[in-house]
Amino acid sequence: MSNDRWALGLSTFAIALSFILAVDPDGSRARFAGTALPPSCPTKVLFDTDCPGCGLSRSFIALSHGEATAAFLLNPAGPYLYLLAWLQIPYRIWVLRRRVPVDKRPQALRWAGNLAIAALFGSWIAKLWLGMI
Repeated sequence: MSNDRWALGLSTFAIALSFILAVDPDGSRARFAGTALPPSCPTKVLFDTDCPGCGLSRSFIALSHGEATAAFLLNPAGPYLYLLAWLQIPYRIWVLRRRVPVDKRPQALRWAGNLAIAALFGSWIAKLWLGMI
């Protein structure tokens, strides 16, 4: 059950933070109270290239501020993962309150997680193929 608490906490934190932060108009940086935040992707910092998750935080921020097109351009998997993060909150509360064992949980959730991984890597491969990285 502690994994459920972690998932609930991380989802809630990521969504709450996405409402507090802002994205530069060109989508290059996240900002807090007008101050640019440093890059958070070690792959980008160390190798100067995007990883499958690059742009995901900025995509969440854009979605929280109603900018769906910008969110998709920052990371095409962002809108799907944002929806999954929102759905984690009521689901994890339900699991924790009812103490639902792992083997009794809906199998569709496993597919949602697998689709999330496929979306991240699929969009990354498409960007590589189109020369966007």
